[in-house]
Amino acid sequence: MTIGYITHRDCLRHDMGLHPECPARLTAINDRLIASGLDMALVHYDAPLAERAWLERVHDPAYLDDLEARSPQGGLAWVDGDTAMNPDTLTAARRAAGAAALAVDLVLSGKETRVFCAVRPPGRAGHGGRCAPTGRHAQKGLPSASARACAGASPRCKAR
Repeated sequence: MTIGYITHRDCLRHDMGLHPECPARLTAINDRLIASGLDMALVHYDAPLAERAWLERVHDPAYLDDLEARSPQGGLAWVDGDTAMNPDTLTAARRAAGAAALAVDLVLSGKETRVFCAVRPPGRAGHGGRCAPTGRHAQKGLPSASARACAGASPRCKAR
């Protein structure tokens, strides 16, 4: 019995400094898997970058454009009251969303029966329906916030 384990080193580059959700969380997971011997039961996969089309199935294109425009060249840029980005955050978020989509594809194809995604940033989900950039259903956080929704928008799910 194996377990699919999806991660990517890009997820470690979303570093917000002194914040509880930090790169050390992924390092701790990896260290514990090795120390416990569970690492030998894992089949490792690199998280792909979620394609823009996948993200647009669950996020308003204007919201994605706004995030790309806000992405800083250096330092941090604040998206909302408690969500910040560094220059590597959007790549990490696309890896997190891509990991979720790959997990669905692996299970639906029968290649894996169980999959764990060790990714970050975790993000937060929007409220109801398609995530819009403004208004009652405004999206908060980053695109990986809808990793579950992006998983449902994966190419294999789209074909069903």
